[in-house]
Amino acid sequence: MSSSATSTSESQKAESPYKAVPVGSSSTSGEESDEMKRSDSKLRKSLTDKGDKSYYYAHSRDFYVPPDAKVVTGPGLITGGQPELIARSPSPEPRNVMKKRPVKQYSWFDDEEKVKVYTEDPQLLAALEDDSVEAHSRFTATGFDLWADTPDGWRVILSVPILNAEIVPEECKHRVSRGKRVSVTLKKKNVHRTCYFMSVAFLTAMRSKDRESRGGVVIVNDQNRIVALGYNGMPRGISDRDLPWASHHEDKAQEKHMYICHATINAIMNKNQHSVRDCRIYATAFPCCECAKFIVQSGIRRIAYVADEQEDGALEDSPSMEAGRVMFSLAGISMIPIKLKRKELVVEYKGQNELPSQSPALR
Repeated sequence: MSSSATSTSESQKAESPYKAVPVGSSSTSGEESDEMKRSDSKLRKSLTDKGDKSYYYAHSRDFYVPPDAKVVTGPGLITGGQPELIARSPSPEPRNVMKKRPVKQYSWFDDEEKVKVYTEDPQLLAALEDDSVEAHSRFTATGFDLWADTPDGWRVILSVPILNAEIVPEECKHRVSRGKRVSVTLKKKNVHRTCYFMSVAFLTAMRSKDRESRGGVVIVNDQNRIVALGYNGMPRGISDRDLPWASHHEDKAQEKHMYICHATINAIMNKNQHSVRDCRIYATAFPCCECAKFIVQSGIRRIAYVADEQEDGALEDSPSMEAGRVMFSLAGISMIPIKLKRKELVVEYKGQNELPSQSPALR
């Protein structure tokens, strides 16, 4: 009985109730698909060469389908056979593709809070001479496009996709002066740098012992790093008590102007790097003619200063300041007046282990 049972069991294993059906054939047929039968087909060649590494390896696997399985047919169900065309996608509408003429010549000016871009490109100006042609602009956080579409199918475009810093797109704009130029105004996103460096200049000025006029200067390089600080004071190594601090005296030798070193000169002399060439200065006041000479000689390219708003205008109209402006203009140094909306510098400090609730800022 035991051997008979064993024999019966082995027979049952040999005759599986399931039928092998290759993928791609009908679920009721064990025959290979036409593609599998072709010895020269790419499918067969891939399976022969790569075995189970073939991309088509799934086609070589066998699936057992129960004999009582039913083929369900109906709309949307595929039971084998060749692909059938259900519907055709509508043809896309033809697009009006403009031929482009790039604008490659333009100039720009950086005035701290904004950057102005100018172009006098002949092709762009010629296109805008037609009253029916308008200039268009598109701004992103890091770039902009300015263009005009001509009636003959050309798009004259100035494209600057990557700027040096982020801008505020909704506050940017363009302006057309027909026959002259087209300008683009870009509003910088990080305008707080100006307030920050100017705040440091005012904070530095607090070190001065001159009770009548304290001046402060910050020199910043092209990486926005402070490389020098300066405030007005007596020459190094000389006691403040040994020299006069009076602004006016019958004896000119007893006036502070004969001895004091201005903030700009001290900053340039006390720089923490070899040179301040191509740096920029933030000053609490417009430099005098002597400081202007040092600025020109040191190679500084830009100066931002607090515009004086005295009623009599004495400081702004002084010959010394006027001489400084002349030298800056001839040397190509940008002069950027800063009008303060707030007049008070507040530094709040609670303790060694507590952070200030407000950073130094102009109020």
